[in-house]
Amino acid sequence: MPDMPPFIPSPEHWPVILDEGRERLVAGGEGSGKSRVGAQELFGMAEPGELYWLGGETYDDTLREFEYLVHLFESVGAIESSRGPTKDGWEIDLKAPFKGTRIRPRLASDVRKIASYAPKGILICEAAKVAEEAFQRFRGRIRRGQHGWALFTGTFEGSLHWYADQFTAWQVPGAGGASYSIPSWANLVSFPEGAKDSEIQTLRASMPSARFMERHAGTPVPPATLVHPEFDPKVHVGDHPFTAARRPGDGMPPERWPVELAIDPGGLVYAVYAIQRDGDMIYIRDEVYATPPQSVAERVIAECRTRPWWKNVTGGVIDIAGSQHNGNHSQIDIWSARTGIGLRRAYWRVNEGIDRMSTYLRDPAGEANGETDPRALTKILIDRKCQSLVREFRLYRRPDVKPGRAIRELPIDAHNHGIKAISYWLLMSFGPTARMRQRAHDLVWSG
Repeated sequence: MPDMPPFIPSPEHWPVILDEGRERLVAGGEGSGKSRVGAQELFGMAEPGELYWLGGETYDDTLREFEYLVHLFESVGAIESSRGPTKDGWEIDLKAPFKGTRIRPRLASDVRKIASYAPKGILICEAAKVAEEAFQRFRGRIRRGQHGWALFTGTFEGSLHWYADQFTAWQVPGAGGASYSIPSWANLVSFPEGAKDSEIQTLRASMPSARFMERHAGTPVPPATLVHPEFDPKVHVGDHPFTAARRPGDGMPPERWPVELAIDPGGLVYAVYAIQRDGDMIYIRDEVYATPPQSVAERVIAECRTRPWWKNVTGGVIDIAGSQHNGNHSQIDIWSARTGIGLRRAYWRVNEGIDRMSTYLRDPAGEANGETDPRALTKILIDRKCQSLVREFRLYRRPDVKPGRAIRELPIDAHNHGIKAISYWLLMSFGPTARMRQRAHDLVWSG
């Protein structure tokens, strides 16, 4: 086994190392040192008498981390025995100061067979190769309530689609896990000048930008079919909770800050969003995202009444379908009778809502004036509680492009309940974009 150089973390490694969260996902560029980081984390977090898993799609996927771990535990004289690697895997047993600790391999195909063992920690190598079901099963084996942890490392290039989606989901604070990128140039042994290294510059010039971003920058490239590629959880999502009153100024008493509701009353999902407006800046404070059997108006209204912003509600906007009388009463009638709140509605074309939402995610007027900072260009901020809305921005897609089919066509009408609700509100509050006023299109959202 070759000698292993000392581990000297680069600035890109430290956020992973310092994060004490129980679930972390690391997307590394080629040669970035993600395998070394994973092994160092397991070594640093190992406790006496515990079981740890080193998992992957195949035993070969865990080999580099296994070799690193043998080196690390040998360096402190803690190896009781180690067996492998072989085609059937390997094992590591430790002695003092880790007496009784066992590190075992676990293939993704084996996870569903495991019911009686819950490891203290799990390191999944080349996690982007395993199926999403296996990823969720590995997560399910963590010792909940006993400081169990899981670290998933992988690369975007050649990954299964769920990996980039999970990475994006965990970019949002409070999402249950955290995700990090480690670019190739974080490995200062291979690239002493970091991002400015001549080899990195050569690689950047030798391939398409999207491939470089995935292979070497450890950054996912949004699918071409994504409806709102402008959405960036680091820009648009954060701590933006409901505020009952505006800050007083010049000694004046605080002013009550109204809340308006944006509603999409679907049968499968009944979505309600609490919105506060400050000039052109829009704050999405909270969501009620109800699925059967809770997705009926009476139950949704009851849930809304429990939220702290309810007392500030002054009105709202609902999908035009909310005025339909499928039974004795329309959704608008039910809201009016139960709450006294009047809901506005109007007919809007699909692309009108898409374009209006896009202008609030990234202001084209600001771009035209030379602004490049995404945080200065956004006019919509979303509180981290709105996890269902964040998920929709990742999943709302257009159909895959096929020969003979136009690239820009109507999106798939799914994963868009919250997006539609807020788009209705934006259209009712600010009208369609100038370009949309000139467009003719007959299709409308349904459901």
